[in-house]
Amino acid sequence: MAWLHGDMRKVIYPTDSYGQFCGQKGTPNADKAKLFYFNILHCANPAVLVNLQCPTVQLCVSKCPDRFATYLDTQYHYSRNRSSWDYYTHFCKPDFHNPKKVPSSVRENEWGKTHSHAHTLSDSWTHGLEEPQAPELTGPDGPRRVCSLTCSCQGSRPLCFICVCCEKSYKTQIKSVAQVLREEDCPSMLVPSRPFLQRCFPDFITRNGTLTVANRTDFKDGLGRNRSVLDLKNAANGISSLLEAKEVGMKIVEDYVSSWPWIVISLVVTMVISCLFILLLRFTAGILLWCVIFGVIAAVGYGIWHCYWEFDRLRGEPDSDVSISAMGFHTDIRVYLQLSQTWLIFMVSLVLVELVLVSILVFLRKRLHIAMALLQEGSRAIGYIMSSLFYPIITFLMLAICIAYWAVTAIFLASSGEAVYKVMSAQPNCKYANITCEPQTFSKSRVAAECPGSRCVFVFYGGEDLLHRHIVLLHLWNLLVFLWLANFIAALGQCTLAGTFASYYWALKKPDDIPACPLAASFSRAIRYHTGSLALGALFLSVVQFFRIILEYLDHKLKGPQNAVTRFLLCCLKCCFWCLEHFIRFMNRNAYIMIAVYGKSFCSSARDAFFLLMRNVVRVTVLDKVTDFLLFLGKLLISGSVGVLAFFFFTRRIPFIQEEVPTLNYYWVPLLTVIFGSYLVAHGFFNVYAMCVDTLFLCLCEYSPHCREGVGGGPGDERRLCGPPLLREQCPEKNLHQETTGEEERKTRREEGHGQRGVTENRSAHDVSLDRNEGCCAGNPCWSGG
Repeated sequence: MAWLHGDMRKVIYPTDSYGQFCGQKGTPNADKAKLFYFNILHCANPAVLVNLQCPTVQLCVSKCPDRFATYLDTQYHYSRNRSSWDYYTHFCKPDFHNPKKVPSSVRENEWGKTHSHAHTLSDSWTHGLEEPQAPELTGPDGPRRVCSLTCSCQGSRPLCFICVCCEKSYKTQIKSVAQVLREEDCPSMLVPSRPFLQRCFPDFITRNGTLTVANRTDFKDGLGRNRSVLDLKNAANGISSLLEAKEVGMKIVEDYVSSWPWIVISLVVTMVISCLFILLLRFTAGILLWCVIFGVIAAVGYGIWHCYWEFDRLRGEPDSDVSISAMGFHTDIRVYLQLSQTWLIFMVSLVLVELVLVSILVFLRKRLHIAMALLQEGSRAIGYIMSSLFYPIITFLMLAICIAYWAVTAIFLASSGEAVYKVMSAQPNCKYANITCEPQTFSKSRVAAECPGSRCVFVFYGGEDLLHRHIVLLHLWNLLVFLWLANFIAALGQCTLAGTFASYYWALKKPDDIPACPLAASFSRAIRYHTGSLALGALFLSVVQFFRIILEYLDHKLKGPQNAVTRFLLCCLKCCFWCLEHFIRFMNRNAYIMIAVYGKSFCSSARDAFFLLMRNVVRVTVLDKVTDFLLFLGKLLISGSVGVLAFFFFTRRIPFIQEEVPTLNYYWVPLLTVIFGSYLVAHGFFNVYAMCVDTLFLCLCEYSPHCREGVGGGPGDERRLCGPPLLREQCPEKNLHQETTGEEERKTRREEGHGQRGVTENRSAHDVSLDRNEGCCAGNPCWSGG
């Protein structure tokens, strides 16, 4: 619907006061690509400019004005400088009639009177009064009027805009200066401007700390009065900062042009370091983990000693034994640090933390060994399937397409409908302000008569039909679809990687039994068999994210005068939905792994994953936190190291390559780009590694209940050979957890897996490996599934 009713031109091209596009080919405005505001002093709010609701005529022009000028002065000097008048009329309405001829006998005293009376008329007009009658100048030819058309009455001697009007019928066609300016046939003044977002804004330049326009600090407005450039800045408040930001932006672009090869080199170096870091984790995971654990224990121990030392030092000093409750509330934290009770509380807290850490080390050491084994095996798996590290590129491209589709659809929705015009008045007491109007009939309407100086201005595209009455709902639907697609792309990547690493886990001989193209095979299986399951999981997550966005919007709109009950309810709802989103995200991730391994539906896989994780909740907690912490340290280490090297390079602190450093306006531009880009690159690589570890962990949880003696065979049973040797060493000889199901349930699960959907083609990672191993672990329930 958006693509049928929307019009991209409404976004690409500026629109003038008549709803015509500026710069569109095949129209009268084809060579007029800039939008010009007749009197930017009327635009006292920058939001007014952005929304095209400034109460002044907006006209399409071929170029922005480059000089100061006023209508009165240009008219006055018409006989002397015809080119100035021709230049000025480029910014008048197309139907404005120019004077044809000016005799050389124009007298200066007549011009002076005319100019003076024009000021009187303009002053009356700007104060919102009815237009007075034009003055009659006494002369040898009788009365004369100030007008904007050349008089051609017989017996008259035209003095430019001073005419003898001898026919009543001609008097109705004459416009005074006040009427020309009030009806905005021409702008009252021109200000040197430059285009910004295809609109003409004052050319603000700061010189030696002074704001200027065309090297001037003052100018004449349309009434001939001297005005400061600061008035322009106040009228276009915010535009000057945008223009200054544009200058900074141009310098930033120049820096990117000069330094982009070195930025690319830095990102490539980050990719290489990330790959090496992941591959070396098989040798360094244990060392890193134990160093971190003992380092934290040592740091907490030092904190306990320091707190005791401070407590012992303050215990003998006067006024240090006052309790915290007796001190009351103080904004200066140092007051509390002078109390011995404060350091006693710190010391007791750190002692409790130390006891918890030591208890974890003593009682969970076996779980830590499993975590280290999984980290090492994950590094080995990625070493065999290096192509998996580059899958985030595919995810990035698909997300870019998804974002582009959402943005274009939103633009088409916003640009659908007809042009809507509203009354804009400079008078605050105009009761017709902001009501809709028709520009063709506005000049003859009652609104124009009761609100002098008001304009019928284009504001936006819309309407009152069914589509536009529900445009907000369509935008919300577009947002929900975007979230759904984005989460589906993420789910597809997780399922693809899970299937890839599951084929590694269940391969008997590595790397011989690993499929030739495990990543491509897993991707094709996910697309062919699991699209519906992935879409369902993505939908659940998208709905929760959608409601979170709605709550954030409501919280933003309701800030300010709201009672405590409203704030409490919003806070509770936001907290609940945050927890729900993270829970669904965690469950979806594990459900996608089960889908890739067994090929079952989303609900069945989510149920199996949930009960499997609940039976191994301690393992899950330890592995999740250990993996997250190590990968976070790795990302900080890589991005920080590359950032330090980039800092020394761009600041010319490396002697032997100083000549290669490009000249930059801001060295922090490429530096921040390198740091941020390095972190994103490392994050993409380590996400693959985390998915690998999670997949191996779930496979291990499925394997461990059946690798003990007495279940399906003795210690020499062939099923004990399934999985990598390093992980088989972590498999206990006795049941590590209480199984909630018996052999009958496992048999039922095998039957469900084989008969699911009634289609024998629905294959999983197990089936691919099973074909290659010819019966290895054929009786293991872990291998069942269709």
